[in-house]
Amino acid sequence: MSWQILLAISIVSISIGNLYQRVAMKEDDSDPFAGAIIFQLLITLFTGLFAVSKGINLPPLNLLWYFAISTTFYGLGTLSYFHAIKLIEASESTILASIGSIVTVVSAYIFLGERLSSNQLIGVGFILASVVLIAFKKKMSLNRGTLFSILGTTLYGLAVTNDVYILRSYDAISYTPIMSVLPGLFLMAIKPSAIKSIIHTISKPAMKPLLLYCVFYSIQAVTYYAALEH
Repeated sequence: MSWQILLAISIVSISIGNLYQRVAMKEDDSDPFAGAIIFQLLITLFTGLFAVSKGINLPPLNLLWYFAISTTFYGLGTLSYFHAIKLIEASESTILASIGSIVTVVSAYIFLGERLSSNQLIGVGFILASVVLIAFKKKMSLNRGTLFSILGTTLYGLAVTNDVYILRSYDAISYTPIMSVLPGLFLMAIKPSAIKSIIHTISKPAMKPLLLYCVFYSIQAVTYYAALEH
């Protein structure tokens, strides 16, 4: 399957999934920390089953430092996203998520030595201009929700650049479940008390849309990392 088709599937999946994420986190008693941990563990389950069926490989030792970097970025990025979606509209979060693409392009240029073509520079310019124009038209304010969203998308953008480096010598199918469970464990390590909230969340109405969000995100993750390999 070509990278264009994989990327298209990835975009459609995450677009649908984001709607369910918003429904889950708009519940009055929803806990962003618990939601982020449940999210990471569920996508570990879904992508892990797929990886095992295809044959999973352990990462080489020389990449462990880079796994630690992505773990931190994805863990804190996911937590920031769950906080943001509870505070702002999904449309605003989607607009701000475009910043992540710019962060990825710039960080890939700085850290991976990738050079940008004129078309890519024009694309970055269009993305930045679109974010500014839409934000101005919607009169978006710089509040806690937008700050959480910007932080989340920035961390995800940096993580993607780190992913590209890892996937130069490691396969995407094995990488996806490993890089799903590590951020979840990281979040539990920095806030063990969230385990009680996780148990509480599982029995609440928010669990169903959160589950559907994880399903669509898992599809997005597998197809996206497969596209990166191409």
